[in-house]
Amino acid sequence: MPAAIIGSAAPAIASSISCPAAIWTAYSTVKYTDPDYTLTNFHKTETFSSTPPGSFEVQHWYNRSTKLLYWRISIGLPQGAEAGAVLTVDTAPQELNWTNPDNFSQYSVSQFKRFGSYSPDIRDHEWTSDLPTGEISATPEGKITVTFKEPAKPKSGGSIYFTSVPNGGEEAVLRGDVYGLPATLNFVPLECPNKK
Repeated sequence: MPAAIIGSAAPAIASSISCPAAIWTAYSTVKYTDPDYTLTNFHKTETFSSTPPGSFEVQHWYNRSTKLLYWRISIGLPQGAEAGAVLTVDTAPQELNWTNPDNFSQYSVSQFKRFGSYSPDIRDHEWTSDLPTGEISATPEGKITVTFKEPAKPKSGGSIYFTSVPNGGEEAVLRGDVYGLPATLNFVPLECPNKK
């Protein structure tokens, strides 16, 4: 009897094997004195050439009215993601050169289609679902964790958006001080890329 039970259970176990875990990284900097500074200094992004393919980038700008830095972490998941995906910003404050992340919000797939990437092949991809709602925690020093406790459907897209206070204030921004944001996304795709 035990042998029969083990034998009948094997197919179910095999079919439930997850795709390989993925770690995406993105990094960009704000240098206000650079020409077209909002469209440059994307030092690391994930694209359809990544493994797994998708979109992950940190968009950025400075608002002279609010005197705040604005960050938009854009995520596109063609294969979706299992529950438990985690987005993190965790580095030494001097590397960020900003503090007090605030005004968190989450963008929908319709906004992702508009702002998700400056790359046409990503922006014009067939994105159909919002990302699940992220549970956000943040410290004044800039350690941020966003946990997606629900699965992301295939073709999900969205963004996590927030502001921060530049060290040195507007004077430092206008003279060209550099402000950075490195982000990491750990997740397991729902659908394995290139799986037949």
